[in-house]
Amino acid sequence: MVVGVDGSLSRIANWDKLTEREREVALRRVAARNRDRLARLRAQGGGAAPPAGGAAATGQQQQQVQQDGS
Repeated sequence: MVVGVDGSLSRIANWDKLTEREREVALRRVAARNRDRLARLRAQGGGAAPPAGGAAATGQQQQQVQQDGS
């Protein structure tokens, strides 16, 4: 899952087309960027905004998505 600058959540659209190495690199970079964005949003006084129609993904949900390869 990717956290947008506004706190929205999205998926990497071409995840299924990435090689294992590309996935590892992308996962590291996205995780670091997500941590920074979430910290910035929390510092601004609110944390991540939930996506329309649902709640923000928990760490467990994000881990499950990573394990499923999405």
